Amino acid sequence: MTPERWAQVREVLYAVLDLDPDQRAQYLDRISANDPGLREEVESYVLSHGEIDADFLRTIPGDDASPEGRPGLLGRLIGPYRIVEELGSGGMGEVYRAVRADDQYQKQVAVKIARRGFDTGSGLRRFKAERQILATLDHPHIARLLDGGSTEDGLPYVVMELVEGVPIDEYCEAHHLSLVERLQLFRLLCGAVHYAHQHLVVHCDLKPGNILVTEEGVPKLLDFGIAKLLAPENFWQPSEHSTVVRVMTPEFASPEQVRGEPITTAADVYLLGVVLYRLLTGRSPYRVTSGAPHEMARVICETEPQRPSAAIGREGQAGAESGGTQEARRLRRRLAGDLDNIVLMALRKEPHRRYASAAQFAEDIRRHLEALPVVARKNTLGYRAGKFAARHKLGVAATALAIVAAAAGMGVVLWEAQIARAQRARAEEHFQDVRALADSLLFEVHDAIQDLPGATPARRLIVQKSIDYLRHLSKDSAGDVSLERELANAYERIGLVQGNPEGSNLGDVAGALDSLTKALVMRQKLAASASGTNAADLIQLAASYREVCGLNARYVGNIQAALDNCGKALGILQGLGVRGRGVKAELAKAYEAMGGVYGENSTVGNAGDSYAALENHRKALGLVDELVDAASADPDLLHWQGRLRLVTADDLFQTGQVPQALPLYEKATVALEALARGNNNTTYGHTLMRAYQRMGDMLLTGGRYTESVPYYRMQLQTAERLVALDPRNLVFRTDLAASRATYGHALWRAGRVSEGLASLRRGLVEIGDSARTDSRSKGLESQLILWMAGAQERAGDWSGALRNYLLARDAYDAVCRSDPRDVEDCLMIPGILDC
Repeated sequence: MTPERWAQVREVLYAVLDLDPDQRAQYLDRISANDPGLREEVESYVLSHGEIDADFLRTIPGDDASPEGRPGLLGRLIGPYRIVEELGSGGMGEVYRAVRADDQYQKQVAVKIARRGFDTGSGLRRFKAERQILATLDHPHIARLLDGGSTEDGLPYVVMELVEGVPIDEYCEAHHLSLVERLQLFRLLCGAVHYAHQHLVVHCDLKPGNILVTEEGVPKLLDFGIAKLLAPENFWQPSEHSTVVRVMTPEFASPEQVRGEPITTAADVYLLGVVLYRLLTGRSPYRVTSGAPHEMARVICETEPQRPSAAIGREGQAGAESGGTQEARRLRRRLAGDLDNIVLMALRKEPHRRYASAAQFAEDIRRHLEALPVVARKNTLGYRAGKFAARHKLGVAATALAIVAAAAGMGVVLWEAQIARAQRARAEEHFQDVRALADSLLFEVHDAIQDLPGATPARRLIVQKSIDYLRHLSKDSAGDVSLERELANAYERIGLVQGNPEGSNLGDVAGALDSLTKALVMRQKLAASASGTNAADLIQLAASYREVCGLNARYVGNIQAALDNCGKALGILQGLGVRGRGVKAELAKAYEAMGGVYGENSTVGNAGDSYAALENHRKALGLVDELVDAASADPDLLHWQGRLRLVTADDLFQTGQVPQALPLYEKATVALEALARGNNNTTYGHTLMRAYQRMGDMLLTGGRYTESVPYYRMQLQTAERLVALDPRNLVFRTDLAASRATYGHALWRAGRVSEGLASLRRGLVEIGDSARTDSRSKGLESQLILWMAGAQERAGDWSGALRNYLLARDAYDAVCRSDPRDVEDCLMIPGILDC
């Protein structure tokens, strides 16, 4: 656009913005009668630009891309990242591929830099608002914010996870996804949007281009450039002198966005409906005969969308499943009914008549996939009956046969009744087979492989299949006490496989909490029922409280909830009075869990919690010693005893009782070495690795650096064996990096600086990308960098030491800001500054 043309557009734009919305069309009709292009250009700015102030209107759009504009960025350093390729251009800036350029580790990222013209007051506020929004979001289906800052010429930038993928609609077409697969993929997207809403963020620009799907089939939500925070105090407000116009992608805009009304989460529900419409039919919900923005706005606000089933087969239809006439008819039948109503409910013009949330939207799709009644359909008797028939085809067919047979005479009725009894017997036999299969899969097959090398993928598959079985079994569990007990046991076992705080797990914290909570609710009902008031049900209820307690303490960080649940477990067990083997074992576990809660809380410097942890762990160890005396050949009991000796020694160390801690560490280490010797049990090996580390820590903190080195070396060797046995286990890989760190630290403390630096550098490489998502890995990365700085200082490499001290400070600061409860990491920062 030339300066002369821009001056003309700007003059008309000023005039339009000064008019009431209902007067603008008439003014544009008059002013652009002889220049239709002028009207389209003005309307495109009104619909497509954000908060525009006088500074922006003085800027020629696109001049930053001109030869005399901003110089190219390829090859330039932005923070620690070097720009290597331009990926695209958006409303507020350009996006580039960049690589880490400081040799700390190898990493490709996406760098978004504000475009020239948005470096005005309002533009900078919007860009920084996007950066703040991204900083609040941490979800597997939302592109992560990694870093941010300002360029040398004052333009803000953000560094984000680089998503290698294609728009969701293109992915569905390229991979020929079935209707069910498209719906399942869309439900993952709804989960990401609902998560953003829970954090008070409305995206406002949901469209296929902002939803990329990786080659592995993982959807990632991008570009929160026009997102709005629902908490007013967290979102910038325009000044009284600024002119506010609407920002959106017109084809993917809700009626309230077009009309300039207040935006709520209902706007994103509408946009999700537009995206789903495209995934199901391959086209937009609206027929727009003109590309003019005012025509598109009129259609969105006034025209009802066509039913998805009616859109199949329209001229230009591009859906993957409608390539031929027969296929189109099949797809129309599949969409007609529930899916038509689900999509149209999301696309209602009135926000209050849409789904209340993205989660409710996703839930209706789940109900449809499972042949359950959906919210979007009127809840008539005929509709519910049809859904029941779809879910119970065999039972409905048998009933229909019985009715027909009754009309034919008593003899036929008796004959059909005999058939029905045989069918019920077969159905019951099938039900029992499914029940036995679920039990065998989870308790027998999983237990047989859980400690085998490379078992992680198989364990994950077992959990997925077991949850499917349990979902079907739970529908028929009402009133069947024995089945409800089995289900509670199964959900507890699944929860421990997903996220056992004390052992090998799949790292699925959310899944673990969900499964353990289901088990707890079932056991609460059993314990409260007349048939469930026996010691066994009470012990199991106490176990459920204990498991939820441990998960809250170790992973969720809710110490009060953990204390409450552990307190309930101890109250139940202490009230039983009888101290048989089962009660004694569960009571020991409850004391151990309570000690673990206090131990987690003691890391913030609360000495009282350290003493409380010691008291509870001593009680647990005393009970386990009694169990070992009665069954000394049980390896699991011996392992439990060794683990309790370690944590009790930790408590002694935390409370300053170092002379009493060292013998207990030594005793635990010797016993665990004997237990782990000659077998590949990864659980035993993992505990032995911890014992070696504790011995090294004791000696290192006492200044006995040379004596600590062999223990750290044995820790590292054990970690290497565990990774070799199960290479996909994230916990083991993180432990290996941690072992290299502690070994390298001990080496340079003992005077072997070059060896120590080599081990630390290798540990930093091995921690890899997990430091971007896992809090433990983030803290470990910070510690590694700090130890490297210390080793470089010892070696006389002052510039390298200074560089890593500053990196360590920034790393600890990031960990502290992401979780201010971790006071220990926060307190590291002043000490690093002193260095």
